[in-house]
Amino acid sequence: MIDPTTIGVVTDIHGNSTALRAVLDDMPAVDELVCLGDVVGYGPNPGECVELIREHATVTLYGNHELFLSEPAMCASNTDATAGIQHALGTLTDDQLAWTQDLPYTTTICDGDVSLAHGHPNSETPYKYITKANATTLVPHSRENGWEYLAVGHSHIQFQLDLQRYHDDAGLLFNPGSVGQPRDKDPRAAYGVIHRDTRTVDLHRVEYNIERVVKQIRRAGLPSASGQRLRDGQHPQTNRLWR
Repeated sequence: MIDPTTIGVVTDIHGNSTALRAVLDDMPAVDELVCLGDVVGYGPNPGECVELIREHATVTLYGNHELFLSEPAMCASNTDATAGIQHALGTLTDDQLAWTQDLPYTTTICDGDVSLAHGHPNSETPYKYITKANATTLVPHSRENGWEYLAVGHSHIQFQLDLQRYHDDAGLLFNPGSVGQPRDKDPRAAYGVIHRDTRTVDLHRVEYNIERVVKQIRRAGLPSASGQRLRDGQHPQTNRLWR
């Protein structure tokens, strides 16, 4: 494969196929599409999301909700997450479920120029949140590993920060935001596009039919709170993470 110049990045789809289709329709032409994980969970259409990502993405990571599929007890304290995982386990085919369990926690592409992680690139803390508040802690990681871009998800909060402002040898860190359950007070679906030729990242938002998904959530017997989050564009604990 030719080394990609433009790379689309999606993450935290959470069973929301309506939002995912809106993102795929809105995204400009890219050389490659990657997914940072959490394809399933919370939302009503995990199987459709798995199939869309398998069709379009060349790389997909193992998010914490993929982990919950194999270890449901890990999310037992979160009733909304538990309901989403049980729904996914009840609707995914054996092949789809097997695919979710054969994904990497982190990886790199473009000969290490682009580093991908669901939460944190450190394998010892793969689901630690990365926000603007702690982004500078990744300057040494960038210098030691030589990445020009680090794409992370997990917090559902869209941002980017050029770490070169702290060291000339550091890279560009960004979170494309969540496709299926934004938590930055903007309910529109989110994604990002890396432009390696100009060393830039474009962050995008796109409208989609939220009420359609809320109805699907209701029909699936999922918690009403999972639908209200989509309307609000935030999680009850958003203020703790939003920077």
